[in-house]
Formats: sequence, C-alpha cells, structure tokens
Amino acid sequence: MSSQELDDLRAERDQLASQLQEYRVFKDFILSSGLTLNLDNALDELVKGITAHLDAARVLILVEDEENHLLKFGAVHPMLPEAALQDTLGKYMLNLFISTEHPVIQRWAAGEMLELTSENTSGLQALDWLHRTLESPCLTTVPMRVRGERMGILLISTDKPLLPAGAESRLTLLAQVATAALKNARLYSETVNRAATNMRELYILRQIDRELNDNIDLGYVFNMVLDWALRFTNAHAAALTLYDQDRDEMRLMGRYGYDLMREELDHMLPFRGGISHRVARSGRPEVIPDVSMDKDFIRIASFSNSQISVPVTREDRVIAVITVESKKINGFTDEHLSFIEKLAARAGVAIDNARLFAETEREREKLSHILNNTADIVIATGMDDQLILINPSAFQALRLYTSEDYVGQSFADLFGHTELVEVYRRAKANAESIIGEVTLPNERIYHMNLTRHENIG
Repeated sequence: MSSQELDDLRAERDQLASQLQEYRVFKDFILSSGLTLNLDNALDELVKGITAHLDAARVLILVEDEENHLLKFGAVHPMLPEAALQDTLGKYMLNLFISTEHPVIQRWAAGEMLELTSENTSGLQALDWLHRTLESPCLTTVPMRVRGERMGILLISTDKPLLPAGAESRLTLLAQVATAALKNARLYSETVNRAATNMRELYILRQIDRELNDNIDLGYVFNMVLDWALRFTNAHAAALTLYDQDRDEMRLMGRYGYDLMREELDHMLPFRGGISHRVARSGRPEVIPDVSMDKDFIRIASFSNSQISVPVTREDRVIAVITVESKKINGFTDEHLSFIEKLAARAGVAIDNARLFAETEREREKLSHILNNTADIVIATGMDDQLILINPSAFQALRLYTSEDYVGQSFADLFGHTELVEVYRRAKANAESIIGEVTLPNERIYHMNLTRHENIG
C-alpha cells in the first residue's frame, strides 16, 4: 500500500472519528435536553447546549406567548453585552407579530428557516434592531414547531453561514429536539401552575366560607365578595348589583375601582340595560373579551376593555349579578370565570341569609316596639316551660326587677308565688285556650288569656 493510500485511509479514519464524536455529542444533547422540566432552566440549558454543539457565537430563543400569540424573550447564551439589553429585547419582541405582512414573519409562520440580513429585516423595527444588536455576520433563524403548533424561534449567530453544505437537516433536527424539550417543559410548568392555582383557589374558597359564615351583615357580604373577585382575577373594577325580577330593575349595592362619583352613579339607579342586566335576565354568565364590540355595554369606568358578568341565583331566581372589569382586552381566563361562578354560588346563600336575618330583625324590632308600648302584660314560654318573652308591663304587675333578664328562666320558679302557675298548668293540660281572671302581686285583678301555639309554646 502506497503512502498516499495510507494518508487517505488516515484522513478517512479521522473524519469518521470526528463524525462519531459529533454524533456522541449530539446524542448527549438529545438525552440531556429532556432532563430539565423547569421552563426557565430548560431554556437556559437549550441555548447553552446548542451553542456548544454548533460552536456558535451566540444562540437566542424567542418563545411564543400562547395567550397573546406574540414572541417574547426566552433565553440567550452567552449573555448579551449589557444586562439591560435583555429587558429591551423582551420589550421589542412582544410586539413582533403586529406586522404579519412582513416577509420574514410570513416565512417563519410557514415553518421556513432563513438567514436574517439588513436587507430582509428592513420595514420592521424589532427585526432590524435584533439583527444590529447581535452583531453577527450570519444570523440563522429556525422556527420551532411541534405538530403544527408554533413554539418560538431559534436564532443562531455565527461567523460563517450555517445553511449551506447540508446544514439544513442538522439544524432542523436540532430545532426539533429543542422544540420537544421546550414543549415538555412548558406542559410541566402549566401543570404545576394549574395545580398551584387550584390549591390557591381551594384555600381562598375555604377562607371565604369562613368569613361568610361568621358574618351576616349584608353590606359586609357585598364588600367581601367584590374584594375576593378583584384579588383573584386581577381586575381593575368590580360591582355587585341586586336584581328585582318583578320590576326587572338593577340596583347597585357595592362597587370598587370606578372613576364615577357616587352622586353620578345614584342618578343612574335603579337602571335597566347593559351587560349585567342582560345576564340577570338570561341567568347565564358572560365573558366579554372586548366591550367595545358589545352593543349593550354601558361605560361606567373609562378604562374598561373586557368584562365578566355572573348571575347570583337563589332557588332558580337571579337575585344579583357580580361584574368585574379589566383594562386589558381579553383580560380574563376560564379560571377567572370558574372562580367568579363559585364565588357567586356562595354569595347567593350569604345574601339570602343576610336578607332573612335583616327581615327577622325588622320584624323583631317591630314586635318589640309594639310590646314595649302596650299596657297589656305579655308573657311567652317555650314547650320546655322556659320564658322566651316578657314585656315591660309585666315587671310592675309581677313585682320584677327591670334590670334583670328573665328570659330562659323557669315559669314555675319565677311565678310560683302567684295564681299564674295553677292556671298555666291547666292551660298546658288543655288543648284549648283558657280565659279568666287572676289577681297579681300588685293586688290588681287582670283579665287573662292563655293560648297554645304549636312549635312555639
């Protein structure tokens, strides 16, 4: 074998060894790329691994924001010359997809990889700024896609072109590995965040239940419901309106964050119309991503751009509507709606209980006023013979102390020295009312009527 042939064999061997080493490095990159599930850590590991594997000057990943369909800063390696530059980069990238007609954006959307140059970045400030900031002779971009879903853009800064000489398939494979790792990390982060949100929601709802059970003041209930609605949804304003189904009218009972004065709002009450009135009539919650597109929207807060309105029901009747408003367009998620619905269910019970308590208090005060101002003696006992009511007129006639509370004491113990006890015993033994006369300790004769009331005394 000639020396030339030996040299060729050695060259071929060295080339194979180099390729084998490259494959090993690539294999290690593939295996390690899926080990980190934390999204931020995964992005950092990806840019470091790709930089080392391609011997690139710098690698940058822009991640697509799923909610807003915009690109934002993900990770970069090595770090940019100035730390503040990353914040600027993120600020620019958030607005990248505003111009969907730009040729580069269209090619990215179609899944094409391409090199950014001063010629093809003109016309879009973010792209032009990006090309100048990375200061790279060659800036190759590779769309990161998985099963048709866009995940982001991989930008590789090098001193020489990467696309020629069969590098496209290599870059595609690298991008696929990075995209799969990014997808897994994002799913993991979403799962962890969802679990954390659910735990937070359960904790909040338990706290709400405790607060509502401890207080039946209607004003407190309104304020507490709105406070929690604002806190959980990060809304900028909230209102609770009671709905009178018979009159088909809404009345504002609580509000936070609106820039109208109370006097201005009072001129609008009671009111009909608006999204909340529509929700009260239909009994169905509504999420309005852009209030300017809704013909029924009544502007109370000058900043409102999106809204949730949820009916509060009790026994199949809408009794109120909870409304939250945001400065952001499409400012609310399904999780926000779900929480407001759960809050509305609790508010319905609390409002109903507070109303019943308020009505009972009004009736009790009315009865107390009547009893306190009548000359007749009124005494009521329970089925257990314990006093449940005695009015002021009885104190003087029965020689009782006005400063003492006799409710809960035994009838026989309290009036055992009077003729009342014997008549009381006969009344208990007889299902019918007893009418007669009795002399009380003040030595006056009284006309008496003892009447049994079922379930009372």
